[in-house]
Amino acid sequence: MKIISWNVNGLRSAHKKGFLNQFKKFNADIVCLQELRAEKEQLPEELINIKDYYSYFNSALKKGYSGTVVYSKEKPLKIETEIGFKRFDEEGRMIKLEYKDFVLINFYIPNGGRQKQSMDFKLKFYDYLFKYLKKEKKNLILTGDFNIAHQEIDLARPKENKNNTGFTK
Repeated sequence: MKIISWNVNGLRSAHKKGFLNQFKKFNADIVCLQELRAEKEQLPEELINIKDYYSYFNSALKKGYSGTVVYSKEKPLKIETEIGFKRFDEEGRMIKLEYKDFVLINFYIPNGGRQKQSMDFKLKFYDYLFKYLKKEKKNLILTGDFNIAHQEIDLARPKENKNNTGFTK
């Protein structure tokens, strides 16, 4: 099974830059996108109904902010878009798809902010998330943008981000 995860930093913008061509090259079974910055209704039809894929969107209440989508060749048994953490749910940051043998969750985890202004929110969310994930009985596949970089190669500009939230020792 081939699964792709991609923070598109605006799906409408990515579309203008050839997103669908790249999507077709992937030839993936499941494609998980984060940071859509658009509601489903704002997207062109060719991004909503991609041939041979089911699509599941979760948009933020705040227009032009965050959002996730999963495109899947196989229809899941169950779809969820809320984890039970109010602010996170309102920002469209998760799609959970349950299949026969596994559960796939596509996340767009909040960052802590350059000045660490959202660090408290991020840490409280992680506490909640770990408890939530422990309840799952099926095999889990977690995808997404976790806003944490393990090594310099994980960042476009590692020197500028050293000691920023998500890239500290």
